[in-house]
Amino acid sequence: RHQSGKGDVMSKPLRGEVSVDLGGEQFTLRLGLGELEELDSSTGLGTLELLRSFGTNAKVSNIVCVLSQALNVNGKKMPIARVKAIIEKAGFRDSVAAVVAVLTAVLLDVSEGNAEAAADATTPAEAVA
Repeated sequence: RHQSGKGDVMSKPLRGEVSVDLGGEQFTLRLGLGELEELDSSTGLGTLELLRSFGTNAKVSNIVCVLSQALNVNGKKMPIARVKAIIEKAGFRDSVAAVVAVLTAVLLDVSEGNAEAAADATTPAEAVA
């Protein structure tokens, strides 16, 4: 699903990745098993709990944590200073939307018959309901 305008999000849930526009730049976000383990350890929350937290109590440190794990350039993690600069340029709302999109892509069952649900869950309220 593609949303037009600032903060565009396009999902490829079968691959667990999303393409997002953050601050006028296009990025592909992806969380593999290693990144998910790091998020569990860093935040003290499981993946579903972390996703739900963005609907009720989004913390800047968790935004930084998720995006630092999900943003890769040529297979290498992006420096934390660059991640923070992207978040600052994109703004809180678009950064949260990107985090929710990538966590949702990881968690949703996109088997046949449920693929439409995966494509529709792109906003924090929908993803955590």
